[in-house]
Amino acid sequence: MKMPRVSEEMRRVAAMLEDELRGWPGVSLRPMFGMTGLYRGEKIFAALPRTRSIGGPNSLILRFDPLPPALAQRMAADPRIGANRPGARWCSFEVASPEDLNDALAWLGDAYEHAATAVNRTPAPSPEVSVRKRPASSPGRKKVRSRNS
Repeated sequence: MKMPRVSEEMRRVAAMLEDELRGWPGVSLRPMFGMTGLYRGEKIFAALPRTRSIGGPNSLILRFDPLPPALAQRMAADPRIGANRPGARWCSFEVASPEDLNDALAWLGDAYEHAATAVNRTPAPSPEVSVRKRPASSPGRKKVRSRNS
């Protein structure tokens, strides 16, 4: 996957969007591969570029999993939306000019709302799987000496 460097203008746009999104209820931000991942609770719904982008140098990415048919139709009608393949969970939104900011916020809002209703595809691990044993070299682990030493 190609991750182009972000343009200076997109860095400014991403910073403005980030400032706006910080105020949305339940949103947290985490670094992610040269981008800033946007989460609603524990669900990621978008990523804004910091140093790298996915798509083009002026793109942010949105996550819809699963993608509702009505949103799929809207995406198909918007030339700024790029999806790598049908059924993809992620798509990019190209911010070509300052006039695209309102639409970027609208798409981010759709992804944010979708994150609240999306079903978690990753099942919780069973109790026996979640127990992790420490390796022999872990602190707190006693060394066992043989009787012959």
